[in-house]
Amino acid sequence: MLNNLRGTSGKQMANIIESYWKDADGFLIIDEFFANAKAYLSQKVPLKPGVCELIDFLWQHKMPMAVASGSFKDLVLSNLKVSGLIHYFQVISSGDEVSSGKPEPDIFLLTAKRLCQKPQNCLVLEDGIHGVLAGIRTGCETYMVLDKVSPTKEILEKQVPIYNDLTEVLADLKANVIKQDS
Repeated sequence: MLNNLRGTSGKQMANIIESYWKDADGFLIIDEFFANAKAYLSQKVPLKPGVCELIDFLWQHKMPMAVASGSFKDLVLSNLKVSGLIHYFQVISSGDEVSSGKPEPDIFLLTAKRLCQKPQNCLVLEDGIHGVLAGIRTGCETYMVLDKVSPTKEILEKQVPIYNDLTEVLADLKANVIKQDS
């Protein structure tokens, strides 16, 4: 069930919970979960290895950056504020702003539009199956950064670049910048 929940919107999570437990109020469970998560994360947000260096590199190269999260907007904003990273992002989109969550492309289409970019000019970095599929369906260049889930057969067949962490993504981006500059 956890893999089905990862990367989906709050509404989708509630529906998945209710499909497993018919008598459960999925929205109540999700609301409680996110309230607890927000309280816990209001103290300190754990950052993925390499995230600060990657953001700094993109910032120095004047690359517009966005967050496109399936989570609720207030939780996303809270996490970005606590982490000290909020000011780097020109656009912050969340799952409660679109009708269909990941793996549908809605969140990435909205984010590209807000960035005034065509999806094919955007790079999606995702750690979840639903997010990778949404990135592909949007037409964005999509990279999978391994975290708690492994790539599915579908993702492997689509030859999505797969990285162990963001430091590997950064090394690849730096190598591409050097190639373009020469």
